[in-house]
Amino acid sequence: SQEHLETLATVCEDPAASIPLLLKKQRLAAANDISQGLKISEEDFTQELSKLTSAGTITQLGNNLADANWWQSVLETATKLINEFHRTQPDLAGIPLQDFRQQIDPEIPSEELFQHLMTSLTEELDFQQTGTVVSRAGFTPGLPDDLAAPVRELEAKLSDDPLNPPGRAELEKESASRRALAFLIRTGRAVKLDERAVLLTSAQEDAHAKVLAYLAEHTKATASELRQHLGSSRRIVMPLLEGMDASGLTKREGDYRTAQ
Repeated sequence: SQEHLETLATVCEDPAASIPLLLKKQRLAAANDISQGLKISEEDFTQELSKLTSAGTITQLGNNLADANWWQSVLETATKLINEFHRTQPDLAGIPLQDFRQQIDPEIPSEELFQHLMTSLTEELDFQQTGTVVSRAGFTPGLPDDLAAPVRELEAKLSDDPLNPPGRAELEKESASRRALAFLIRTGRAVKLDERAVLLTSAQEDAHAKVLAYLAEHTKATASELRQHLGSSRRIVMPLLEGMDASGLTKREGDYRTAQ
């Protein structure tokens, strides 16, 4: 606070020596506020910051100054959060950025400081941000022992009648089965057609080949004709065909589809 700054400046022969004392108490403060509170020249203030930073006493975070020990403790907390997430959920690519932010939030009061934290983690420490998750650099998800059986069970259900699999609601009845299905999709062994339908990737590839072969022979076909050819349901065939349209394998014109 301003009052605390003035008190420190009064008792210190060198007002600049108040900087580390203040930050040890407050942990974090705007550099401009400290400079104005100490009433020292900008040149002297800049020189003192350089000395304190070089000595490892303070850390500069953009326009803010932090007690170096406190900032190190924040980095250690962040590191523990990420490593603990990998330990407990090794099948996931990393901790969701939103969850990570919420858990670290008591220590990081602003978006600016959070971005400094992410920069420190990714540029100075061995971590990475990929999309919306944070992980150890080079981390690869693996199948934990407790998911081995659920994954085998799901693959068996999906392969029993590949183009007429159970719906997602049935496949995801339990927490373990939800994680197992997410693992299959994330690792490319299964594919989500839409919110209700999932196929083994091999079944999707087989269906694509059958659709293209049928179109090569008949030139064009309706969704109903392709559904009958595949021996599948509308629940599966419609998102399957829409996916083929979107990827450029087929083209829809009215009620008919043709190969691209």
